[in-house]
This record gives sequence, structure tokens and C-alpha cells, in this order.
Amino acid sequence: MAYIDLYDVFGNLELMVMNLVETIAYTMTFMVVWLIRCSNLLKHVINAVRKSIMEQKFENSEEERIYYHYNYTSKIFTYGSIAGMLITITLLYFRPLLRFSTSNQVLHNDTQFFMLPYRVHIFFDTTNNYTYILMYLYLFPMFYVSICHMAAICLLVILVFHICGELSILSYRIKNVRTYSQDTIVDRIRSFVRMHLKIIW
Repeated sequence: MAYIDLYDVFGNLELMVMNLVETIAYTMTFMVVWLIRCSNLLKHVINAVRKSIMEQKFENSEEERIYYHYNYTSKIFTYGSIAGMLITITLLYFRPLLRFSTSNQVLHNDTQFFMLPYRVHIFFDTTNNYTYILMYLYLFPMFYVSICHMAAICLLVILVFHICGELSILSYRIKNVRTYSQDTIVDRIRSFVRMHLKIIW
């Protein structure tokens, strides 16, 4: 319905920009969620990361500190992003209701205040209170779509931070290779190569 609204407002630059901002964002959301849902490669990466986390063995407390620094950063990003997205979409969704409830012109039965939270083409008259409320409720699942968009981004960020943590541990081990005896150095280098191949896969 948003694309039909774009067709309706074609030629009016301001309305076209307002429509495109929402339409492009939601189109990207559907594409990203579909990609995450249908990508076999991404499923394989997620399973590999999950297995890697379960089998994680730190050689000392410094490696643990390095890894959990990245883990903590990804958690902060995830919680902050989802909270910010939730606040933003709540304000966007209820903005027309706030405007509707604080307007003096509502008492005069002015139809311009029957505004919906998202720009969509309406196939029927929404100047009636009942149809307006039904249409408003019909658009409520867009809340979920917005959260899915942020969750998809957060998933990718978590995967990247996990890989960064693993690479930092590998870097730490390589820097401290001199602490091992000459007898075990060849085995250590082999383990570094295996770990690096496992990370970059």
C-alpha cells in the first residue's frame, strides 16, 4: 500500500520524500529479514559461532578479559539499539494520536487530523472514527517489523564482535609465543594456524 501511495503523490516532491523514507526503510527491513531467514550460509555461521562459544577455552584470565570486552560491547550495542528503536517506533506510531487528542479542530470534526502513523494508500474512507481506529490497529504489526530490522542488524554486529574477540585472542597468543619452550613452539604455531583458519573459514 505504501508503493501505491508513492504513485499517488508522484510529482509532489515533499510527499514523495516522506513516502520514500518510510518505504525504503521497510523494504530494506523485509529484504534483510528474508535474507537472514533463507540464507543457508548465515545459518551455518550462526551454528559455528554457537558451537565456538560453547567450546571456548581460555588459556588465562587475560584472554578471558579480551573476549568478554568484545562480548560486553556487543551487548551494549544490542540493548541500546533495540531500546532506541522501540522508543522511536513508539513515538512514530502514537504521534498522530497525540496530534489528534491535542487538537482543538477535532471538536469541529475536521478530517485533516485523521492521519495514520505510516504513509499508505487507503482504499476506503477513514474520516469515520470506527474505520480510522481499525486502520490504525491494522498498522500495529509494523512495530514488530521495525524491531525485526534492528534485531537483524544486532545479529550481524554480534557475529562480527565474536570474530573480533577470537582474532584478538589469537593476536595475544602470537605476541606471547616466546613464553613457550622450544619443544612446544611448533605445536603452538600449528594451533595458531588452525585457529586462524577456523576463524576466517
